[in-house]
Amino acid sequence: MKMNMDEIEVNGVTYVPKGSRAPAPTGSRYVIVLDRGWVFAGDIVEEESGRVKVVNVIHVRRWSSVGFDGMVADPGSGHVTLKKVTTPLSYPEGAELFRISVSDGWGVL
Repeated sequence: MKMNMDEIEVNGVTYVPKGSRAPAPTGSRYVIVLDRGWVFAGDIVEEESGRVKVVNVIHVRRWSSVGFDGMVADPGSGHVTLKKVTTPLSYPEGAELFRISVSDGWGVL
């Protein structure tokens, strides 16, 4: 008997076949890259009046020897320095260079 499955969930963890890509995260949490080199992660809650509001903010202070993709893949590694921000972040939408969707618990300290 042979079964073809795109993914399987066991105890709340989703597994995909070896060599395939994991499904893209869904939700409101992003790693956000702003001009002047600022990098944050958080939950985008509002985009209006030319501004973006983010809550549950983490400042990605630095990463070394893993590259940007390594930092996104493993924010808890010893190569990444994160700092919790205690207030919401609001920035003009023109300051955003790009954002990457990440899992809901990404970088939570």
